[in-house]
Amino acid sequence: MPPGGSARVELRFAKPVAAAPGDRFVLRRLSPVTTIGGGVVLDPRPTAFPARDEEGRRRMLDRLESGALADRLVLWIEESREHGVDEEELARRAGTAVGAVRAALALSLAERRVYALRRSPDRYASESALARLAGLATSELERLAAEGSGAVGVPRQTLLKRILPRADPRWAEGIEAALAARGALAIVGDEARPPGRTDLGGSDRELSERITAFFRRRGLDPPSPSETAEAVRHRQKVVEGLIGHLVKTGALVRLPGGWIIARDAVDSVVERVRGRAKKSLDVAEFKEMFGLTRRLAIPLLEYLDGAKVTRRVGDRREIV
Repeated sequence: MPPGGSARVELRFAKPVAAAPGDRFVLRRLSPVTTIGGGVVLDPRPTAFPARDEEGRRRMLDRLESGALADRLVLWIEESREHGVDEEELARRAGTAVGAVRAALALSLAERRVYALRRSPDRYASESALARLAGLATSELERLAAEGSGAVGVPRQTLLKRILPRADPRWAEGIEAALAARGALAIVGDEARPPGRTDLGGSDRELSERITAFFRRRGLDPPSPSETAEAVRHRQKVVEGLIGHLVKTGALVRLPGGWIIARDAVDSVVERVRGRAKKSLDVAEFKEMFGLTRRLAIPLLEYLDGAKVTRRVGDRREIV
């Protein structure tokens, strides 16, 4: 800088200095005593910009220099990208009170330039960050659908970890709700799905019907996923995904311990148990009645207990 000139500079101190936007300062040299210059603080905690993004740094400084408190707050929220920033941090950076932050952001919230996605304290995300995350979520769901993952959607936690790998659970849930509200995804139970997709696509639907038919043929001798994949001649990963979907839709039943069995086979067991003349039975009688091994008889009885078909009393089950 030439004498009498001006420029935007970043000052780095040996010790912390309390400062807020708008504070005026003077720089002096102690020996010899010389006044170097003076200026106004734009941002006490500036964001590190890549060296190559000089244009981005210039635009940011223009907004800081000419903007009101609301403009600075929106800028800092945009800088936080998908991580968001809470009102207490904004208040510290702006050198003001939390109440002033809320008042200054009221119009931006109404115009949906920023969103408050978590309360106590409020934590904000910008429209640009949500638009970017919506694009990521849409791309991820489309990719999984295109590769034939064997499911209508994906587990919600899986999707959130893909698009927000380091987010805390409360913030991730707030982002998820915001993405669902803008139509980037649909939340169905514990699944995230592409908007409007309620069932499997053509090839997956046909394969799921074959899997269901195979489980029905096996009855009370349920196959493993690998056996099923071999029977329907398809990749095991896709078959496992479809089995999970069929469990959710009720065509298959997951027993305690992980056994998966056709719904028809379970319904047949329920019908025969309820039609039994004696109103109680033990494990040995149940095994003999259906030709089961103990490995399957116990989980099936536990399922019947949970479904209120039977009630365990000592070593026997009463038929409800």
